[in-house]
Amino acid sequence: MSHFESAGGVESTAARDEGGFEPDDDVLATAQGAIGVVHQTSETVDDELEAINDLATVQVESMIAVAEDVSDLSATIEEVASSASEMANRSERAADAVEAGTQASTDAAAAMDDVVEIVETVATDVDRLAESVERIDEIVDVISGIADETNLLALNASIQAAQAGEDGAGFGVVANEVKSLANQSQERASEVEGVVSEITAATETLTERLESAVEVAETGAERAGDAEAELETVSGAVDDVATGLEEVSGATSEGAKASERVAHRCDETADSAEQIDDAIDEIEAMRSRQTDMIGEVDHALEVATDARRNRFGNGPKVPAGVRGIDAAGGIPEGCRGVVEVASGTPGPDVDDVVASLVASALANEYAVSLSLTESLDRRTLERTCRDRDVDLRRAFDRDDLFVIDLFDTWRDDENVFDVRSRSLGDVNERIDRRRDRRLLVIGNIAGEIHAFGEQAARETTYDNDGGVLEAADTVVNVVGEAVPATLGEFYAGAADQVVRVEPGPDVAVVRTP
Repeated sequence: MSHFESAGGVESTAARDEGGFEPDDDVLATAQGAIGVVHQTSETVDDELEAINDLATVQVESMIAVAEDVSDLSATIEEVASSASEMANRSERAADAVEAGTQASTDAAAAMDDVVEIVETVATDVDRLAESVERIDEIVDVISGIADETNLLALNASIQAAQAGEDGAGFGVVANEVKSLANQSQERASEVEGVVSEITAATETLTERLESAVEVAETGAERAGDAEAELETVSGAVDDVATGLEEVSGATSEGAKASERVAHRCDETADSAEQIDDAIDEIEAMRSRQTDMIGEVDHALEVATDARRNRFGNGPKVPAGVRGIDAAGGIPEGCRGVVEVASGTPGPDVDDVVASLVASALANEYAVSLSLTESLDRRTLERTCRDRDVDLRRAFDRDDLFVIDLFDTWRDDENVFDVRSRSLGDVNERIDRRRDRRLLVIGNIAGEIHAFGEQAARETTYDNDGGVLEAADTVVNVVGEAVPATLGEFYAGAADQVVRVEPGPDVAVVRTP
């Protein structure tokens, strides 16, 4: 059942004709609840705008700093691009030098190969010379042998000439000459042998050195080949480096251009952020003035509703049957009340309070329209009514009690209305036609949201035209955590009396006329 506007059915014509119902007074109370929510929301928006303004200011400063940093970065990237370009040029020159070195190494390797070939040729000639020297040595040996034999023959000839006397004197002279020639040949053969020995020793030394030269030349050729291969590797690496540096140079150049564009965007964003900051300053100023005006309206509504609350404070009360509420004088008849659930959803503690309100109202000749909480069962209500000497069955039969089953938890009964099969307006009309006494409406906002949806529950809170309540009808709404905060604040702000239920239950009257 809807609460402040349609709790007991359509408003009776008799009530309006008698002037008992005061629509302007009712609208003021509703407006005060609404403006209270708006005021609180406006203050919250002011706080949020202030926070946004602070963030916008920080954003402006950050964007300016970013723009400066990006500009510096752009300059750095340009320097890197320039350095990379220079390094690329140096790498190209190094590649040219390596290429030249490679060619020189190739020429050196070829020259070393020629040296090896020449040295090997010379070694071959030296070997042939050594063979010739050996043959000369052999010939010298033969000459030396001939000289020895000639010298021996000359000696024999001299002996024969001496024995022959005068007849062999001429032959002796010849023998002496032959001996002299043999001695000279012997001497010359000895000299030749000495020269041959020297030539042989020199040839052996030259051969050894040539062998070493061949080995060195071959090693040099190998090293030249290795150097050529290494230079080719270095040349490839230098080419790769040069290519990479060219790519880096190109990329850094593009990066520099991109950084310049980013810097330009940052400048534009910083300008936009400054404009946003200025706009937020203006909005914040207007919101502050609006909040002040809403506060003035809230205060004006408070003053305007003083007469209503004074009337309730001095008027009759509905006994609640709850110690905390009755100690404060009870529930002002004709008022709007709210029962706030301290924590969680309505449970046994709230069910006990609601059951006590129903039993006490029935005992004091009030009709009751009860929107069930999800956990309130028939046995709890029967037990509480029995403790107050109220016959629950008789209350149903006499149309003193009407139950709106928002959660479909009670069995069907003449006065138990299932809102799934009929509209809430139809239910309200039935209750209004059948009740014949003052009405206590006990609503459950979470139940309405469950049955009809939040949007429908919100719409009915402000739809006060065609209300069904008479001046003596009283409304009490149960509001728990399942109710959205702004909706709960509206009901509390528009209420004449606010009761808070703590676990236990510990019931305290927070506000009353």
